[in-house]
Amino acid sequence: MMKKLPTLAVICATLATPLVAQDAAPSSFDWTGPYLGVNQASSTTTITTALFEVDLDFDGSGAQLGYLVDRGALVFGGEIAASRLDMFGAVRGDGATHSSARAMLGYSVHRALLYASAGIGRVEFFDDAGPINMDSGPIFGIGARYAVTDRVSIGLEYTRQSIQDFAGQPFSMASGMYRYSLSYKF
Repeated sequence: MMKKLPTLAVICATLATPLVAQDAAPSSFDWTGPYLGVNQASSTTTITTALFEVDLDFDGSGAQLGYLVDRGALVFGGEIAASRLDMFGAVRGDGATHSSARAMLGYSVHRALLYASAGIGRVEFFDDAGPINMDSGPIFGIGARYAVTDRVSIGLEYTRQSIQDFAGQPFSMASGMYRYSLSYKF
């Protein structure tokens, strides 16, 4: 599962290299504005019932759209994101979709941004026949981004989500997700 995550980091570095030479960085950077991007995600989800507990690994990709406001060192905004995650090692079409809407609050130092996020996330499990279960619950995260150019940034983030009585069933779900991202600011 974790083997695919470095792939996006290599792609980000490759794509950003010519842009760095073209769009040299001043020491002060403004994060304000809308952005759109793609991400590579990896998740471990624990399903717990009264009788057993099972860990499921997923990996996949998705997209994000957001808006940030930069007020000196303080940066705040919001983001919506969605990912399609395939179950690691599954032979059928088993997987999940994950979407979230989150508020973000961060601290910037030049081109680096450290932030925390909180919001609502939705998880839907499916197999090759279609949706199985879906539910929503609170999601929290921390992350870091680096503006490679005035328009392009790369990031790494970890989010955690937990839902009790998932989809009205007597089990709970806890999920941790890592995402590498590449974003373009308009």
